[in-house]
Amino acid sequence: MKRAKQQSPLVSRINAQIEVFGWRMNVNGADGLQMQSGQDTARGCRTTCCHGVETSCREMRTGKAVMSKETQQTISGWANATFGAADSNARVAARANEEMAELIRALTADDQHPKAAEEIADVVIILYRLAERLGVDLMSEIDRKMEINRSRKWNLDSTGHGYHVRDK
Repeated sequence: MKRAKQQSPLVSRINAQIEVFGWRMNVNGADGLQMQSGQDTARGCRTTCCHGVETSCREMRTGKAVMSKETQQTISGWANATFGAADSNARVAARANEEMAELIRALTADDQHPKAAEEIADVVIILYRLAERLGVDLMSEIDRKMEINRSRKWNLDSTGHGYHVRDK
């Protein structure tokens, strides 16, 4: 005869619905966090937060996804409405390079420059616009590229950086 799995008294008493940053979740016994809304596709539950950002329940539970009220689409839409359509992808990339130069100047003056985070954000904002113009999801591309990077062999330099070993 199989014995039923027993829950701890504390866990079995938890049964609540909570909302955190626009995410509606159930906390229910030993099951832990579960999304209140969304669709389950082969255990790949997708849900949308109050900002219209879709992510997976796993991302929400693990903290993999960092929620922001801005998305690649909203940023690109703002840039187009504010500045007009960009002439070319090369010009958008050049603009990102200009913002990167501002970041380098700030960090050259002070390695902990108080405006560094703002300059980093400027670079990413422009890269989101470029990704949108190219029809790619930047965060998905980062995930894909990190899988490649993690599988590579690296030649390390003495500055905390490295270069991947090229296949011959």
